[in-house]
Amino acid sequence: MVQFYKNIKQSKLAFSCALQEKASFILFKIILIVGIICYMIVLWKKREEINYWGRHIFILFAWGGYICIEAATRDNFHSNKQDIFDCIIKKMEEEQIKKYEELKVPKEI
Repeated sequence: MVQFYKNIKQSKLAFSCALQEKASFILFKIILIVGIICYMIVLWKKREEINYWGRHIFILFAWGGYICIEAATRDNFHSNKQDIFDCIIKKMEEEQIKKYEELKVPKEI
């Protein structure tokens, strides 16, 4: 019975750690998104003073790209696409094997 309560306590601890990690991850994403919006507002207000836009555009592009990459990895987008490609390749291989089997010439005795 004591072991049962220890297991429950350990599972609660593991759940709270996972929840805390997920909350910090969400907070990090919110900070990234709010940061890029604030940077865009500052650029909008200083648009008359800025002579060269290349660096600012690059920063916005890199920042937005990083947010997109993080969202894609969070949603396992890369593994879903890989599964789709694997399925397509497998079907193509099966069709090629079937065509090869149809073209086989029977062996003569």
